[in-house]
Amino acid sequence: MNYVDPDGESWKTYFQGVGEQVLHDIPYVIGCAVVSVALVAAGVVSAPALAVFGVGATVYGAGSVVYNSYQTYKAYDNGSIDVDTKDYRAGRLSVGVVELGVGSAGLVKGLRSGNTTKSFDATKQQAKYLKGIKNEEVRKAIKDFYRKEDTIVGGTSGAIHYTKQTGKLLGNSDHTGKGQNFIGRFKNILNTQELNSKELRAVKRLFKMTNKALRQ
Repeated sequence: MNYVDPDGESWKTYFQGVGEQVLHDIPYVIGCAVVSVALVAAGVVSAPALAVFGVGATVYGAGSVVYNSYQTYKAYDNGSIDVDTKDYRAGRLSVGVVELGVGSAGLVKGLRSGNTTKSFDATKQQAKYLKGIKNEEVRKAIKDFYRKEDTIVGGTSGAIHYTKQTGKLLGNSDHTGKGQNFIGRFKNILNTQELNSKELRAVKRLFKMTNKALRQ
């Protein structure tokens, strides 16, 4: 005898359980993504918080699947359900375990990517964006934007975001004024310097980042 679900369909196979769990998770994942993006757009949380929120929600959902599957095995052991129902829910358990592993790894990564002084290397950040840049004016701008003394991720734009979110100044300096100066500096570089494709992308990216930070 097969267990019959409320829709009148028998739960039979492991792969049916996998497929139905994946389909069940799709709206859940989309919902988490929409809410997370909305929170970031509204300025309620930062981009690192987006990763924490989304992945954390996935871990919660996966944990629920694992718990419910445990209850299923317990029910099978005491004879409350048959082997077909157990196999079906074993498929759901497998999806939950995968989600839990991926979610946990992503959650740790999201937490480590936050704007914090812990494990942040400003020198490496600067070197990363200087790589392949030959034009001296662009190099100077990048060095000023990403300083070796920085304490948060994102250089000048990161400092502007930090002040707007917390109301606190970094290094007793208002980076909003610096950001406005950078806007003019980037425009001047774009209008007067001969840039290769990588340098052009770098300057445009910095311009966009600074402009976005100032407007938020």
